[in-house]
Amino acid sequence: MNQDIIALSIVFLAAVYAIYSIIKTLRIKSSGSCGDSCSCSAKSDIKKMLKNSQKMPSGKLRIG
Repeated sequence: MNQDIIALSIVFLAAVYAIYSIIKTLRIKSSGSCGDSCSCSAKSDIKKMLKNSQKMPSGKLRIG
């Protein structure tokens, strides 16, 4: 009997934790338009690199 109660409580707690983590993942993040990802900083680095690059006469980009 006690073994059943312990096993059921473990299964119940695992289900509650799984539901909590799913809700936490799907919730809207309010830290900005990009959330917590670093893709915005990568985008700004690429834009900065392209802005600083110069076009060569052949039409290819020269970075530097």
